[in-house]
Formats: sequence, structure tokens, C-alpha cells
Amino acid sequence: MTWLAFGFLGFLIGNLTGLSASPIASVLIPTLFTLFGGSLLAYFSKLDEALRIVSSRCLAAFSLACLIGVYCGIAVNARQMLGPPPFQSVAASSR
Repeated sequence: MTWLAFGFLGFLIGNLTGLSASPIASVLIPTLFTLFGGSLLAYFSKLDEALRIVSSRCLAAFSLACLIGVYCGIAVNARQMLGPPPFQSVAASSR
């Protein structure tokens, strides 16, 4: 079930990145994949076969959930689902 925790972490990071108004995604996403992927590959040769499978699933779950989270965050941000509804017209709002 470790892969599920990495999946939730990836979705959280991806969603927060997608919701962000600053251009942090161009820096954050490659940094995270370098951190997790690089540290995993550095110790990959030292792991036995069972732990290699688990670590591969964790990295795959993190990557896929991060991608889904980014798309969900962008969709929420583009449709402004977390903000107030836009005004219909000036005449309708003055009544």
C-alpha cells in the first residue's frame, strides 16, 4: 500500500501546482521528478527484487497521480470553480 501513499502525494503536488497562479510548475515538476526518480535509481541496484517492484510501483503511482493532479488543478483554475461567480451584467447587479 506504499504506492497508494505516493499516489496521493503526487496528486496533491500536481493539484497544487495546477492551481498555482505563478509559473512554478516549470521549476517544481522537473525538480520533484529528479528528486524522486534520481534517488530511487541511485538505490535501485542495492534493493532486492521485491523492493524493486514496490519502488517501481511507487514511482509510477507518483508520476501518474501528479499528471492527473496537474490536469485537475488546471481545469479547476480555468473554470474558476473555487472563486466567486462572475457578474452577469452591470444592470443586473445594481438591482
